[in-house]
Amino acid sequence: MKILIAMSGGVDSSVAAGLLCKDGNECIGATMKLYHNEDAGIPRAHTCCSLDDVEDARSVCYKLGIPYYVFNFSDDFGEKIIDKFVRSYEAGLTPNPCIDCNRYMKFDKLYQRAEILGCDHIATGHYARITFENGQYQLRKALDETKDQSYVLYDMTQQRLARTLFPLGELRKTEARDLAREADFINADKPDSQDICFVPDGDYAKIIELRTGKKSEPGNFVDKSGSILGRHNGIIRYTIGQHRGLGLSLSQKYYVCEIRPEDNTVVLGESADLFHRGVQVQDMHWIAGSAPETVFRCKAKLRYRHPEQPVCVTVQEDGRVQLMFDEPQRAPTPGQYAVLYDGDIVLGGGVILRVSGADLVDGTPVYDVKPYLPAADKIETATGGFSDEHARDFLHVCFPPELLEKIPENKRDGLIACLADDPRPAYQNDPARVYGMKFADFDVRFTIGGNTLTVCAVEKIG
Repeated sequence: MKILIAMSGGVDSSVAAGLLCKDGNECIGATMKLYHNEDAGIPRAHTCCSLDDVEDARSVCYKLGIPYYVFNFSDDFGEKIIDKFVRSYEAGLTPNPCIDCNRYMKFDKLYQRAEILGCDHIATGHYARITFENGQYQLRKALDETKDQSYVLYDMTQQRLARTLFPLGELRKTEARDLAREADFINADKPDSQDICFVPDGDYAKIIELRTGKKSEPGNFVDKSGSILGRHNGIIRYTIGQHRGLGLSLSQKYYVCEIRPEDNTVVLGESADLFHRGVQVQDMHWIAGSAPETVFRCKAKLRYRHPEQPVCVTVQEDGRVQLMFDEPQRAPTPGQYAVLYDGDIVLGGGVILRVSGADLVDGTPVYDVKPYLPAADKIETATGGFSDEHARDFLHVCFPPELLEKIPENKRDGLIACLADDPRPAYQNDPARVYGMKFADFDVRFTIGGNTLTVCAVEKIG
């Protein structure tokens, strides 16, 4: 195969190139020059895309005996990555430019150059895996989950997965370092980059002000009731969950709970105010081309380093996705990405639009939120008003014996109980529609007419 390898100058992409050359492939190394230091207001020379990085990548290619190119994509990077980053912060969002960089640079511009050079595939040093099963490509987590980068690759398509190689997917980071030392690569012990490439010092506001040519406008910190707590230095300097650097002298610890660009206000609250169960996601991308079901369960990550959490996924008619987590999640942040996993398989992901469902504690006033259900909730002395009479309204489950036999005996009661509790979305009530849900290792299909749920199909998954 003829392969174009994206080489950052770091150890991972260098080892990827070494492995592909060792396998007898015709390889070409390439470094993408994404921005000029002056674009980011960086006086020092050693940054991502610096001459040092270019020379490190060139040295590795020389040792491997393969051609090497530097592609200047700085104009496109400025427009599609930096400018979008700026607009997001100005809108009160917290973006992840690394995902956009993969989308528009590595897996767009680089494919175009690969075609010009007559390459069959591109390769990167990402820690992730690609498999092909049942006529479809699948993006999977890396073997080394401590280095797994599948989160930032969620928007890969079937076409791109077919032409992409991740040689490090089966390796651990320590093994990659060992291979680099054995090959005597100049960057074998080079530290990993931890920052956003064009914000190496973490000062996002400086980049935004430099790019826009204007200072951020101060405004008010307010509490949940709207009372002014103090003045902030511009909404671009804050993100959801932040509590350091607020510059306030208050009797209690406050956290950023909401950013309102419409009135240049930052809302502060307590730690408990950051927890939410509901998250709405837009611009949803499914790697398989479509969602597995209208309603299904899986796990989701809300940030790159966020542990996966069990969630119920509902695909809405407009294509947006509603996530309802089993447990409240801390500080889901609009502008960040929610990525869905089925085991080690990446299903897809999208942009967090808004959050809902605060995890309220005893004594919190509740106005027009939902009826309290004594049958399901925890305070034994509470009453549910009009909801009491419906607390035990369960569906009658009609489960044909030949279908029930497909379910292991020790799981049947649990499945029937779940079906009796009506797993449909609350807004769905179509007696002609066939609904579906995943239970254990089975796909269960059913219809609901009146108070009766009838199972019509049971299929083993995998």
